[in-house]
Amino acid sequence: MKKSVLALLLAACMLLAMMAGCGSAAEPAASGAGAEGSAAEAEAPAAEPETEAEAEPAAEAETPADSAVEPEEPAEPAEEIVLPPYEPGDDTPVTMLFQFMPFFQSWFPEGWGSSPWWDEFESRTNTTWELREISGMAWQENVNLLCASNDLPDVVSNIGNVYSGGLSQAIRDEMILDLSPLVEENAPYYYNAISQDEYTMRTIINDDGEMGGMYAVNSKVYPVTNGLWIRKDWLDGIGMDVPRTTEDMKKVLAGFRDTYGADIGLYQMVHMNENKVFTAVEGVWNAFGSTDFYLEGDEVRFGPVQDYYFDYLAFLKDLAQDGLFLTSSMTDQTSMTLFASGGIGIQGDDPDNLTANIALLPEEEQAKVEMVPMAALGEPTELGPRASIANGEGSISISTNCEAPEAVLHAIDYLFTEEGAILSSYGIEGLTFEYEDGQPQLTDLILKDPDGMPARAAMGYFCNPGLPGIIDPDRSHKYWSDAQKSGYGIWESAYTGSSMTFPKDALSLTTEEQDSIAVYYNDMVTYATEWANGVVFGDTELTDAEIETYRKTMTDSMHIEEITGVYQAAYDRFLARDVG
Repeated sequence: MKKSVLALLLAACMLLAMMAGCGSAAEPAASGAGAEGSAAEAEAPAAEPETEAEAEPAAEAETPADSAVEPEEPAEPAEEIVLPPYEPGDDTPVTMLFQFMPFFQSWFPEGWGSSPWWDEFESRTNTTWELREISGMAWQENVNLLCASNDLPDVVSNIGNVYSGGLSQAIRDEMILDLSPLVEENAPYYYNAISQDEYTMRTIINDDGEMGGMYAVNSKVYPVTNGLWIRKDWLDGIGMDVPRTTEDMKKVLAGFRDTYGADIGLYQMVHMNENKVFTAVEGVWNAFGSTDFYLEGDEVRFGPVQDYYFDYLAFLKDLAQDGLFLTSSMTDQTSMTLFASGGIGIQGDDPDNLTANIALLPEEEQAKVEMVPMAALGEPTELGPRASIANGEGSISISTNCEAPEAVLHAIDYLFTEEGAILSSYGIEGLTFEYEDGQPQLTDLILKDPDGMPARAAMGYFCNPGLPGIIDPDRSHKYWSDAQKSGYGIWESAYTGSSMTFPKDALSLTTEEQDSIAVYYNDMVTYATEWANGVVFGDTELTDAEIETYRKTMTDSMHIEEITGVYQAAYDRFLARDVG
């Protein structure tokens, strides 16, 4: 049957969740690989049983009476979870404050609410959704104004990113609902998806067991989804291999500049809304150490005051002085523009963007370009990416102004059913996908837009414009080149997974801790970033005296030890969260 893929998609998600829950949280890469193998075994046909005539009688063991072993009790079979069939609820209108990315808006001038996906979702769930669309650039201001006037609509996307104190504080301030008393009964498919994986559940609830939002759930764990890409055609032209050390990278970048005029060389996008010190250059920081808060065992550390951090800055400074390194914070030009002009030879990006970037080059150049994924420099780091199958795509919260939260939960729960999972990942049959050999395949509407719309933008608009659901991360991979497909494995090789990445975004801070962070954190980030920029792109020298002054300022004036102490206490509570 063509829709057998539905059951496979959900089965993969549930199996991965159970495997992640059984394994150690410090081994995310292993849990993902193990789950994938188990899924393959589950699909294998059972061995034919031997007939009575074929079976050889077992030899009787001669065991002394005093060494007899009591037979083990047979393991109890896992309780099968049977969920009720999904039935649309009563006709319910829902208002939603929706955040859109202005970069994609040029392709959708009528707004994201004009996507035919909403009509299909409304028809299947018997709800009507009215979107109040706000640009990501004006999101924080508008959300805060609506909170101040107590005028939030029924549903808000991504409020935790901009509300002071995050989702926990928004619950305490009675801006959004705690969904934990409601979700199991009103969204059983969603609850089943998140509750079988302890680490995932730990990232979704707060220290008090409250649940401030619903999240998309991946059907597969992908520890590393982006990394460095390098111009292989240029490498061949200068007779060098993909660099594995910082010294080799500098030689390669110099060769790109001298031979092909790549006057930027290495480019890194800086996401200013992440509120992190300076920037972690993909694939480069690994050779030195974390540039943010990280874990050493269960102890929280801060990278930008460690010894290795100054070696990291020294390397980037060396590149920048030779015109071989640039970040988006130091230029008004986009990475796509700089790539199209031939200025970039190495850059960090998602595989989905590769084709779009190449398409911007002059037509005669496109056939010559060969981009390949590049492993991170240095030896594999112990820091393992998070193993949670939940992600921030399409996260929503329900405001306290909502009169029918149960109906909203029930509607979104549809996207976690077998049928709804296809709508969530692939959109509408006949428009955004067709079945081929029982498997959904995205159409050219998504993958080959004549105006050059990136597949990511098309999937975001046509396949699921912004609600939580089960997401199949492989949905566009069938059309990737061999180089694109190899990216995840190559990037994952940089991590041993023996120590978890610090889950800062999943922590809940007390009111007192929030006050402490509010007083110190922004000033600390501003000072440390400006100092690092002065080192890499300015005239600040990395002398022992300069480093000592920086460290003393970070301790005495920027209170980094107090900030780290706050995160340590919050992380200890995170580990102790009751997910039973």
